[in-house]
Amino acid sequence: VDATVETPFAAAAAAPSGRSGVAVADGAAPWHAFPRGAVPGNFLHDQLEWLAGEGFALADSPALQQQLQRRCEQQGWGPRAAAVQAWLAAVVDTPMPPVGAPLRAIARLLPEMEFWFPSDGLVASRVDELCRTHLLAGLARPALPERELRGMLMGFADLVFEHDGRWWVLDYKSNALGLGDADYTPQALRAA
Repeated sequence: VDATVETPFAAAAAAPSGRSGVAVADGAAPWHAFPRGAVPGNFLHDQLEWLAGEGFALADSPALQQQLQRRCEQQGWGPRAAAVQAWLAAVVDTPMPPVGAPLRAIARLLPEMEFWFPSDGLVASRVDELCRTHLLAGLARPALPERELRGMLMGFADLVFEHDGRWWVLDYKSNALGLGDADYTPQALRAA
């Protein structure tokens, strides 16, 4: 399985002036005008999870567009429904580097795949070594505390998918890194 794939469109940015105190330019892309924080991030995550179950076919389906409108209204995001529609349309239609294909073109999708790993005798320093080697190598971060794990590690992967014979894991993120696309450099994404 390859490392996480993230696109600039998967990152939310500043809220309009008044909601978070951060101003954005008039006509800013919807991902730069959306509120920050856990509640908006969870809302966006839920919509992506739902769209994965629908094959990310948002652009091709007026019925899905109407459902997304209703979902926004039912969850208190009605005034921002047009922005959510535009943002998620961009997310599902933008080719993912290094995959080279947009989400809507992926046929084999496993949204919210649950995983359980036995950890009986799993040495935290070995896990840390593997993470340091294969995930964002060279990025400074605190070491895991020295200990041996016993039990089960459990979690959910936002999206696991297959494309051209390779399996990928995608983690949805909506972190605000700045006010414009230029703030979403590879270095800024790694640091987030």
